[in-house]
Amino acid sequence: MKNFITKAVLFTMSVSSFAQVNFDNLESVVSTLKSTNSSTMKVSSKLPQTKACSDFLNYAQNKMNTSGLIVIKDGEAVAELYGKDFNAQSKVKVWSISKYLSGLMLGAQVKKHGMSLLDERLVDFGIERKKLRKDKVDSWDNITLRNVWNMSSGINWCEYRNCRAVDYASMFYGKGFSDPVNYVLSQPLSHEPGTYYRYSAGNFMLLQHALREIIGEESYLDSAYDTVLKKLGANKNEYAFEVSPTGLFLGGSGLHVNARTFAKLGQILINKGQWEGEEVISADFFKEMTSNSDAIKNSPFEVQNWEGPSGGSIWLNDDSTNGDGLDRDGIPSFMPTSPWDMIYAGGNYGQFLLVYPSSNLVVARLGADASASHHWQPFSEKALKCFDPSQIRENKDSGAEKTIPETGKNLTFLRALSEGIITASRVHELCSCLFVTGLDSVKKCEKAMPTKTEFFLGIDSYDIAGKVHIDRQEKSVTIYKALGLKSIVSKLNKENPQLGCQLIK
Repeated sequence: MKNFITKAVLFTMSVSSFAQVNFDNLESVVSTLKSTNSSTMKVSSKLPQTKACSDFLNYAQNKMNTSGLIVIKDGEAVAELYGKDFNAQSKVKVWSISKYLSGLMLGAQVKKHGMSLLDERLVDFGIERKKLRKDKVDSWDNITLRNVWNMSSGINWCEYRNCRAVDYASMFYGKGFSDPVNYVLSQPLSHEPGTYYRYSAGNFMLLQHALREIIGEESYLDSAYDTVLKKLGANKNEYAFEVSPTGLFLGGSGLHVNARTFAKLGQILINKGQWEGEEVISADFFKEMTSNSDAIKNSPFEVQNWEGPSGGSIWLNDDSTNGDGLDRDGIPSFMPTSPWDMIYAGGNYGQFLLVYPSSNLVVARLGADASASHHWQPFSEKALKCFDPSQIRENKDSGAEKTIPETGKNLTFLRALSEGIITASRVHELCSCLFVTGLDSVKKCEKAMPTKTEFFLGIDSYDIAGKVHIDRQEKSVTIYKALGLKSIVSKLNKENPQLGCQLIK
């Protein structure tokens, strides 16, 4: 398919601010693909002129609600695409990929203080609590920074799937809103630290508390930029990190970033923690970040919450220890046709950061897709067919599926209603969108969020909340008021000038 793009005006800009990733060779193009997203696209001459690449870009444009897409091959940007109302300056919330930046922030401190910092205990940073009646073990004093980083703290937690209590939503939108760390401290210990993996944004609030103690309060709010993003050549206006009322970064889900900086966060994994010859994180920290933790090796599959990070705040495609591309229970890795050495990070509603070390390839995609889990595999396959088809694996066990337990769905929904979390989350996220992205209307933000099939709660289509389709502000407010649940949203609106938004730096 020779003419799937038509080159137009040369797109030029200074490359000095995009260290080690060249955006200078991108040219504006007019796509002959019929775009349902009115997207704009720029490519370099190094983008293969093949039908496979046409199919890949078409999928990103028309099969997904893409806000931004950047592909970096051999250290150079070869494709850049934006959806309607978005451009290179637009920031999008990356949700769980915020954990990865929190991990890099920790890595920067480990580079300064040594790997022994990971063995420091939470209590050494003033994060203490008394034994709770529901604790199954009495080991709070033994929880280390390594344990919260790789989510093996032993704290009982249910992030958002099949929960009797939606801890993620309760912490950020419900009763834990005013003090997320205190909410985490109120949860019982169910396992000895370091022995059991449990996916948890709560761990990253504890990590951010410790980082503030290590860095110092005066420098803390600049630390994400000064210790990581600045080193990648990012500008301060290219990111925003939500902050709790207690002054801590929402380290598990609060990062907003533009597509170029997002892509560079993938490139640093290709570079094994270095940027322009300088270590951002040490080689030892990078090795541990990209290795299976002892806790996840020893935990049964069902507690991994389906696709949680296998290393330290980052996802690994091969969750086994023998490089066979299968999980320990024989179920294929999350993307069984993608390379075993693939490293990736995923965030709610289709934030994809796909890193293929063997192909020297990074694919960074921002967007808003309610059924994003269905796009992972085909999106990755199409990227590989375009850039390195030799890396596509045969899925020898394609019939096996990762099943989700059916228990707890009704309780999840009722708990969300009882705390007024549905409305609180919608108020916060709509306002967050307006405040950060630069979109100039609620209508545009609603289009930029997956509100057609899910409400903004962190509960996906596997939960009853994602199926009842109470997905518009009017409906959720109606139910909310009918139940007489006014305290939480009233409190949010009263205490925060941005209509209930948490503070955003």
